[in-house]
Amino acid sequence: MKRIISGVFIAIAVISTIFAQELLTPEDVVNLRYVRSVALQPQGNRVAYTLRVPRDTTESPGGDYNELWIADGNSGKTRAFIRKPSSVANLEWAPDGQYLYFLMRRRAVNPHRQVYRISPNGGEAQLVTNAPRNISLFRISPDGQTIAFVMRSPLPDSIALQRKKGFDFTVEDTWFTWNQLYLWDLRTGNYRLLVSDTLHVLEIRWTPDSKQIVFRAARRPFTDDAYMFTDNYLVSVDNRHVRKLYDTDGKLHVAAQSPDGQYWAWLGATQLHDPYPGSLFLYKTGWKQPKNLLEGFPGTAVWFKWLSAKKIALVTIEKTSTVLYFMDIPSGKLRRQSLPPVIFRSVDFARNGKTVAFAASSPKHPAEVFWGKTLRKVRRITNHNPKLDHVALGKQETISWKGPDGLVIYGVLVYPVHYQSGKKYPLQVQVHGGPESASLNGWNTYYSSWVQLLAQRGFFVLLPNYRGSIGRGVAYSMADHWDMMGKEFQDILAGIDT
Repeated sequence: MKRIISGVFIAIAVISTIFAQELLTPEDVVNLRYVRSVALQPQGNRVAYTLRVPRDTTESPGGDYNELWIADGNSGKTRAFIRKPSSVANLEWAPDGQYLYFLMRRRAVNPHRQVYRISPNGGEAQLVTNAPRNISLFRISPDGQTIAFVMRSPLPDSIALQRKKGFDFTVEDTWFTWNQLYLWDLRTGNYRLLVSDTLHVLEIRWTPDSKQIVFRAARRPFTDDAYMFTDNYLVSVDNRHVRKLYDTDGKLHVAAQSPDGQYWAWLGATQLHDPYPGSLFLYKTGWKQPKNLLEGFPGTAVWFKWLSAKKIALVTIEKTSTVLYFMDIPSGKLRRQSLPPVIFRSVDFARNGKTVAFAASSPKHPAEVFWGKTLRKVRRITNHNPKLDHVALGKQETISWKGPDGLVIYGVLVYPVHYQSGKKYPLQVQVHGGPESASLNGWNTYYSSWVQLLAQRGFFVLLPNYRGSIGRGVAYSMADHWDMMGKEFQDILAGIDT
């Protein structure tokens, strides 16, 4: 009898331990690691990526760190190259794949954020640039000889003097500096100014022939201008001649030239009041206006890349999912590609046009690295949160309902862990901001969004994509205009009542 009783107590202890382990804590959520950006080596074998790593309680207050890791696609083996307290950004491989370039501030080497490079075989990171101020972004020319980079102009003397006296406030749209475009010659180590304080440079891309740079810029260095009033410009590397590519209205992303130089493509808004740059435009010099290749499309484009002179890879958000397409140029015909049911924002292609890598999340895990020799052979190759493999998570699915006027609304519903049909549960609504955003059917638990924390504690969680959200086409994202907190709020209430 004593053995039986002892056995019962042991079983109870084991079961209690299991249930204790399956509860996430707020500390667990804050300490989650997830992949932020991915860069596939041109040869396709290695994947460089940045890993979000939080500060711990022993460190001073501040933001997260972005560590640099490289994964081998074939074996799945991962290796950390730059660990915290260093933090890296803007990963870019040299065209020959021999070095990985990135931004980092290493105060023992240079007090400012500079471009460094490192061999994928290991070794110390090497300082590449030695600019007098922080570099905010860079791009390597296709011929591998030049780095285009953006650096702020110096503070005016009067402001610099006040800063020295301890006045550390930022007075928006009053104290301003310009984002200027520079070139760094990798052969000589010299740099020169390419675009000065007549335009505020926000994004840059090289043309395939390495002779010109296309950049998105505003005419004033103010926040609203950077969001709403920008255009794409083209500058010659040789003579610094700048011309506007096309006079656009509304939100915009930087353009990219086709490999044969015939076409330009960019993501942009359809008009000034379109809240998101989610349409793909095609333009050819001499055309009166660009062609919207996604006219009437029931989704939102978020990324594209030229794969050849006649083909573009395109990622869209559709309802609560992400989709990869190949688009024929110039017809705009779309061919949907097969990928695992995960959420991603871009796909990096190797030089062969077949091998791919990307960061993606699912309802079961935050963003990890996925890699495949072809799209049909894509698999997950990293696991930076192994604890989640042993944690019970709430079932998650896409649902739909009708708004007050019959408009179909979509959202993500997360069930309580150990849900029992017929039993009543409390509901929490997690409303995304924007509203030009969308809740997707991937990982949705972060320090400010306690989705699975609540599901584990007996809550339903609803993440509604009310009218005004992206992922349903331009008309849907503009459906809340002149009706602030009107039908969009009623959409949420209707979802609660579903």
